[in-house]
Amino acid sequence: LSCGHRVITTCSPHNSDLVTSYGADLVFDYHSPTCAEDIRAATRNTLRYALDPFAEAKTLRLCHAAIGRTGGRYCALEQYQESLCSRKTIKHELVMGGAISGRGVELPDPYGIPPQPEIGVWAQSWYLELQQLIDDGKLKPCPTQIIPGKFAGILEGLDMLRNGRVSGKKLVVHMTTK
Repeated sequence: LSCGHRVITTCSPHNSDLVTSYGADLVFDYHSPTCAEDIRAATRNTLRYALDPFAEAKTLRLCHAAIGRTGGRYCALEQYQESLCSRKTIKHELVMGGAISGRGVELPDPYGIPPQPEIGVWAQSWYLELQQLIDDGKLKPCPTQIIPGKFAGILEGLDMLRNGRVSGKKLVVHMTTK
């Protein structure tokens, strides 16, 4: 669901068909040494927005390099190294998921977010819209892999993540029996 935007993403080549099936317009291999340049070429140097769910040094640098020559906005979903934000024409923003409640996020500066009750009110209506999109089949979940074992399953899943054995899916460990 692109909400009127052209969706450009990166992933491993073996997940290209998966992300395309979810609506990506263009898909690039983040392992490629020319990934950012390829994105700039495909967007004719006009990419304005980058959403970085990882906020690692390499992903921040890739986003910065992919954003077009006139700049734009970089949005991270995790804390990022501000010292790596070298392009003055790019505005930076950290979005903390907990802020959606409207109660704020208590973290040291510059990552803390003061309470904003109006965001919580907005989020309630937005969740209703999301639920309708899910009910209508317009949003679908990503593939999952169920890992049995409750707490032992969590340890197994963490080991899988640590060793790079998870790609293109979310791990789920049920803590109660069904």
